[in-house]
Amino acid sequence: MHLVLKRSAIKHHRLAATLLLMALMVYHSALADEEAPWRYNAPSRAEHLATLDPKYALCSAGEQQSPINIEHAVLADLPPLQVRYFRGPATVRHNGHTLEVRTDLKGELRLGNKVYEFEQLHFHTPSGEQIQGQIYPLSAHLVHRDKKGTLAVIAIQFKKGKENSSLAQLLGVMPRHKGDAYVLGQLDVERFFPAQRHYYTYREGLPVPPCTERVRWHILKTPVEVSEEQIVAFQLMFPIDPQPIEPVIKHAVRVSG
Repeated sequence: MHLVLKRSAIKHHRLAATLLLMALMVYHSALADEEAPWRYNAPSRAEHLATLDPKYALCSAGEQQSPINIEHAVLADLPPLQVRYFRGPATVRHNGHTLEVRTDLKGELRLGNKVYEFEQLHFHTPSGEQIQGQIYPLSAHLVHRDKKGTLAVIAIQFKKGKENSSLAQLLGVMPRHKGDAYVLGQLDVERFFPAQRHYYTYREGLPVPPCTERVRWHILKTPVEVSEEQIVAFQLMFPIDPQPIEPVIKHAVRVSG
């Protein structure tokens, strides 16, 4: 009888040890899948990012980097930004750097005969892009991708003014810890846009890893308003993290309207 109990105990210990080992393997695998940590304003930012992960090599070696200061722009006959976003559920997530929003019902951006599917929007404080040296306290980047994988980003700048009702929706459910998320029942992404949609456009890389190049940027000329209280609420959760301005190397900036 004692021998049977002893064998049973050994089996239980072995099973527990096996389960613990499996859990540790899953945990370390999950850690390996996470992005290498990075900061916008790290010293020697480009070189710093490139050393964190081989996937970030373009952050240093690439020739098209953003954000930029738009000092001069050539007036051009550009296609209008035709956007269509479906009102519906959206997931608001703390991604470790900022607030990221993904919608269940995908929208799209049309530029002439090219179509880009909406992927997500996120925020920067202060704005990354500058217009003749002007920095805004907050900006939103709406990221789209076509079937070939080319990215098209629309940037909306926020200036101090009255409360922004669309942003209020997000701030009301803003997750407090990295990885936390909240599902909104209804969100209308298009409500973030100003009535006037003339824009600056150029091709540069992403300002964040993996620093993908040849991204089509569209910076709306008209900012939208946000209250000082909303700016403070956002910055309490995501402190000011300014991005270094990159030189415009190859592609001229064009402007519509």
